[in-house]
Amino acid sequence: MSWREKCGIFLPSMFGSRSDEAISAPVNTLIPVTCSSVYTPPMRILVTGGSGFLGSTCREILAQRPDIQVTVLRSGYGPTPSETSVSSIEAPSSLSAQDLSRSLGSVTITHIVHIGALSSPETCEREPERADYSNVRFTKMLAEYAIGIGAHLTTVSTDLVFDGAKAPEGGFTERCQPCPNSVYSRSKLLAEEATLKTPSNAVIRVSLLYGHTSSPSLGVLGWMERAFREDYPLNLFSDEYRTPTHVADAAHATLTISERSLSGIWHCGGPARLSRVEFGTLVAQALGYDASLIRPTSRRTLTNGPTRPEDVSLNSEKLWGALGMRPRGVGEALG
Repeated sequence: MSWREKCGIFLPSMFGSRSDEAISAPVNTLIPVTCSSVYTPPMRILVTGGSGFLGSTCREILAQRPDIQVTVLRSGYGPTPSETSVSSIEAPSSLSAQDLSRSLGSVTITHIVHIGALSSPETCEREPERADYSNVRFTKMLAEYAIGIGAHLTTVSTDLVFDGAKAPEGGFTERCQPCPNSVYSRSKLLAEEATLKTPSNAVIRVSLLYGHTSSPSLGVLGWMERAFREDYPLNLFSDEYRTPTHVADAAHATLTISERSLSGIWHCGGPARLSRVEFGTLVAQALGYDASLIRPTSRRTLTNGPTRPEDVSLNSEKLWGALGMRPRGVGEALG
């Protein structure tokens, strides 16, 4: 099995060809809009966070599109992309749209996919100024840059902008009022607001992402698999609910929103509302691990760090309906 097959990276019609086994929607209905009606070729896309969990999968998909010029904006400690078709520049040390423009030189960007962020709620709680710089001020700089060059900006956000105290039946929709309860979630909501000051831009809120990627960040699946392999008890919450989403499905959705220049807020969650225990059990079943290693526990046992929301499950009918695709469940994505 190739790395791409292990990661679940199959390319839909907009990004090549995708196997019918990976998704039930007919391939020819996945992306009904032609590229020429969306943007003026060639598409020149700037990606932030290209070495992260979601970003590395987006980068891998884009590398297979010879008609798209891809540039990754990396931080000083970020690795250089391995794909020969993907170029990279180092992010300017200042939060200046003018400095970013100078760094890009003659490259004229048409689309920006902003994935990079300080995404650890615990780190954000300890270092609020760093969270503000990475998540809020950097997004404002990108939004200013996008306005100046007329580029479309898609910013990746999180389901944690909701406090999860009273999740509506069927999950939070895009019309629900956010109520952030941590430094991280407040910084992401401010990033959303900075993005949407330009009404033609888009925000995609993703849920708990899982899967195998080329990123050094292994995500929730990585530490689960390590515990299973080492026969180590796995403490998982029985009272915390999300809508886990395979990273390849989230990457396809993010890139499609960008290429089609969609606007507004979009929720990107998986097909089922699952507790951490339920999610871990499905992972064990799909990958052949011993589910008896799972030890159900309560999120209320944690006394340190930011408040963990009870239920931030997302209703993503708007997104998957517009894209003409269906997100895969855990068993299907990992099986």
